Parts: sequence; C-alpha cells; structure tokens
Amino acid sequence: MKLFTLIILILTLNSYAEDSKLKTEALNNINFMTEDYPPFNYSQNGKVTGFGTDIIVKVFNELNLKKNAENIMILPWARSYRKVQKVGKRNALFLMGRTTQRENLFKWVGPVPGNKYAIVTYRGGPKVKGIEDLKGEKVVSIRKDIGGHALIDAGFPKDNLMEVSKVKQLFSLIKKKRFKFFSYGLVGLKEKMKTSGFYMEDFKVAFIFKESDLYYAFNKSIEDKTVKKYQKGLNKVMSDEKFLKELKEKYKKKNIYIPL
Repeated sequence: MKLFTLIILILTLNSYAEDSKLKTEALNNINFMTEDYPPFNYSQNGKVTGFGTDIIVKVFNELNLKKNAENIMILPWARSYRKVQKVGKRNALFLMGRTTQRENLFKWVGPVPGNKYAIVTYRGGPKVKGIEDLKGEKVVSIRKDIGGHALIDAGFPKDNLMEVSKVKQLFSLIKKKRFKFFSYGLVGLKEKMKTSGFYMEDFKVAFIFKESDLYYAFNKSIEDKTVKKYQKGLNKVMSDEKFLKELKEKYKKKNIYIPL
C-alpha cells in the first residue's frame, strides 16, 4: 500500500512539473513588438526602452520568464498591427489604445496610464473646438493608429480621414498647409516632432477629443490562461508603488514626461 501511494505521489509530482513547464513555455513563447513612439517605447543606443517597455520587462521578471528588452522588436506600426492579427501567430503588440473598432481583434492586458488624443493644426490655423467644427474637412492620421480610430469612434466621417504610413508625412502635410488638421496623441508629440525635423512651435493644439488608457494587445490565438497570467503579472507591477516611483524618477532625470 505504501509503495502504491509513493508511486501515485511521484506520478502526481511529475505531472505537476510537466504542466508547470508547459505553462512557462507558453508564457515565454510570445513575440513582443512595439513601435518607435517616445516616451512609451523607442530605441536608444540600439536598445529598446521607454516606460511601456520597462513595465512589460518588469512583468517578465514577475513571471520568472527568460525574456528581457532584447526580445522586443521595434517595427513600423502598420506592419506590426498586421502581424499581431495573423491567425495562429503568438504575437503581442504594445502599447495600444482600446477602441470599439479594435475590441474584438485582440486579447487585452492592461491598462497602463495612457495618452490624450488631439486635433492639431499649423500655427495660426483655423479655430475649431470640437468634432462638429470639422464638418467637411479632411483630417490626417497614421494608418491603423488610434488617433484615427478614436476620431471615427467620436463621430468623425471615415471617408474624411486621410491616412499616411509615416509620422514625418503627418507633420509635413500640415506644416505645408496641404491639409489643415492631423489627429495624434499628445504624450511624446514634441519629441516625435523633434526627431522628425519639426518643432511644436510651428503647430498648435486645436482641441483634445479623447483621453485613453493603453494596453498590451495579444493575438487571439494565444491561450486565455496565458493572457490571464500576464494580466496578473501586470496587476502586481502596477500596484508596486516603489517601482512606479523609480520609473517616474528615471524619466524625470531625462527631462521626459510620462503619464504616471
């Protein structure tokens, strides 16, 4: 009887160990992608950084995963947005605004503090106070970016949205007055303009139309259990006041504002 009990115990422990190994492999086996969008995520000296990256790397540590910032790829937003939706692919993309149009396309982990989305015009441009004042106007946005998606959700006609693939095009079209308005997030906008050869002084914020939290978007093929583990890890990280304080100080020293 004792021998039988011992055998059952060994088999149970082996099964538990194997199950634990499979769960860890599932957590590790996810390809994380982001875009160059400081201060959320960007490349510095060949390394991926930004406070969105710092948070997910902290989650990796909480889950005891063999992953770090070197396992994160920076890609153009439109390309990574397509890749994260490919059926059967274990891809995740961050940070993403959660909109009506996107809700059923992904499995979501979040939120983390997000962005304010605004209509921006050139210096001395038209005075508008709300979506209704844009009637008959074209507004430029980045393809597949929340700046455009959120604008449509707010009631702006989809046919009047002009999408471009690069942020430099966004700024150039407005500064040259080929279009009057673009839609984009305000956090990091100044830095984005500077790296693209533009200056905030040449533009003005017409009005803010949405404030949004941000999320880590997972391919729908990834198991619910795996996504829930990441959510649990994120909850722990976001309740760690010491970590959040250190994160805020890190970027404050760089004279970079982050929404914490």
